[in-house]
Amino acid sequence: DRGQPWWEWLREWARHTARSFGHDPGLLQKFISGTIGVEQMVVTLERVIDLLVREGFRPAEAMDAFDAVMAVSIGAAVRQVREQGGSDGGQAFHDALKAAVGEDGEDYPRLIEYFGETDGGSLDDGFEENLTVVLVGIAVRRGEEWKRIAGEQP
Repeated sequence: DRGQPWWEWLREWARHTARSFGHDPGLLQKFISGTIGVEQMVVTLERVIDLLVREGFRPAEAMDAFDAVMAVSIGAAVRQVREQGGSDGGQAFHDALKAAVGEDGEDYPRLIEYFGETDGGSLDDGFEENLTVVLVGIAVRRGEEWKRIAGEQP
């Protein structure tokens, strides 16, 4: 905590979490399986809730916001781990999906449209976009200005 706005703090936390779990599949597995117990998370959760309460959140609202950001982070980490060593041969999800659909894609017209709209971007691009959607949603629910979170001028 360096006194930054709540959304910047949550964005930094999400990046840290996604990076840590993505680079250490064993740690991710421990978290998913519950080997990292709640008793090990109490201190962190207290700090997170306290920080967000100081920013005007109610405790339950703070926990909901943290859970939403963690869901995005864990999802990004799972995707990174999958791409690093999955059955797709380390291929990016977009590329593996495109290969699975095939050249003509006759049976998958919506996926073919999707491929025409995007090159799939990078894992970081997708993660940042998903995270921004969550942070903007939190701001909207709280009745706060959201455009600065989305990188737009208010």
